[in-house]
Amino acid sequence: MGRKVYTEEFKQQVLADSYEKNEVTMVAKKYGIHPSTLHKWKRQQKAIEDDTAYTKDYKKAVIKTKLLKKYTAKKCSRIFKVPEYLVTFWEEELGSELMEEIRTQRYIKKRRVFVRATSHSGYWK
Repeated sequence: MGRKVYTEEFKQQVLADSYEKNEVTMVAKKYGIHPSTLHKWKRQQKAIEDDTAYTKDYKKAVIKTKLLKKYTAKKCSRIFKVPEYLVTFWEEELGSELMEEIRTQRYIKKRRVFVRATSHSGYWK
């Protein structure tokens, strides 16, 4: 048996009903989904709503620090004083783009240039 795929409209309807009644278990049972699924949808929606308060450069700085220093999402959230779920959300959103940027920067740093000191000698820089 595979995973169930729910439409965005269905999720929004369930979330609206959940917020209206302020009851997760009852609403989940009504729509035939597991309560943990509804909690996950609520977290995702909150992450999207909270996400608008931060600039893209700030998000990149957080994720770049996480990737370069190999920190956990929890440690990054403490350092930058943002919720842990946002760090995870940003990493999913920007992680591959930043990894490519980091690889490019490392490659550029590794290239060495031969500098001529005199007509017959030089050194690698």
